[in-house]
Amino acid sequence: MRLEISKMITLSTAHISPDTLDKLDNGSSAVPPCYKKDEFGYFVLSNKDVLSDYEDNEYFPKDLKQCVEFARVHDCDWIMFDGDAGEVEELDVYSITGKVIVKGKGFGNEAL
Repeated sequence: MRLEISKMITLSTAHISPDTLDKLDNGSSAVPPCYKKDEFGYFVLSNKDVLSDYEDNEYFPKDLKQCVEFARVHDCDWIMFDGDAGEVEELDVYSITGKVIVKGKGFGNEAL
């Protein structure tokens, strides 16, 4: 029997806007399957099927899509969003009002 093993990347919740956090909290159909992680985070599915299943959904949040694409570039099937995790320079950082306060440098996601 072959074991199925998934990789997970840890990203700061600062990389997603308050509106997206709200969608994750409420189980919106605009976001991929996710699970609440205590009070300060989420586990979000980011496997290869997520982008194909959600990219045509006009309600799929752009900030979350950017994080899912980043996870895919790093071959990760899951994202653990954590309030205490450090920010990565490739991704946008959001204020509590939802404005981008740091523009990410981008990453090699052109092929996705």
